[in-house]
Amino acid sequence: SYSARNNVTLLNHATLEDAQTFYGNFKTIMLQLAEIIRVLHECGIVFSDLSPGNLILVPDTLELKIIDFEGAYEIGVDNPGQLFTPGFAADQMFGRNSTFESDYFSIGAIMHFFLTPVNQIFMINPRARYTFIENVTRDIGFPRSIGELATALVDKAPEKRPTPSHVIDVLMRD
Repeated sequence: SYSARNNVTLLNHATLEDAQTFYGNFKTIMLQLAEIIRVLHECGIVFSDLSPGNLILVPDTLELKIIDFEGAYEIGVDNPGQLFTPGFAADQMFGRNSTFESDYFSIGAIMHFFLTPVNQIFMINPRARYTFIENVTRDIGFPRSIGELATALVDKAPEKRPTPSHVIDVLMRD
């Protein structure tokens, strides 16, 4: 709901200041998300069902919390489940077990959702996500690297998806 209430793409007459504020908040939130997933992965945990419904954002401080670990599993300890949210999972949609790279995809899908909450349409037309992210990031003045990052995160090939550490590096640089 935070994105819906504060999204610069929904403003009729957005100013440069609106876009800068939105970008700053986007970075703050996405940095936290990438860090949370990085730490989980360091502990050998795949979250599996990462979506906006499993995130709580404290509006006043922009502190991000992750909830609903029922789909998470520890590699080598637990059996992976098939719990996922359509539009925020790729590998699980094809019956594959979730991996670290599946969580990377979910980070990218959440970035898309934060910018334009239309992830369900990607179920119908998966290629549309690339058009959306390129146009939205350009139109609101985000650095090109952010659009490229979000696009790389949702790549069909899991091995091409950037790690959370790479996400953090890009967000800190731009």
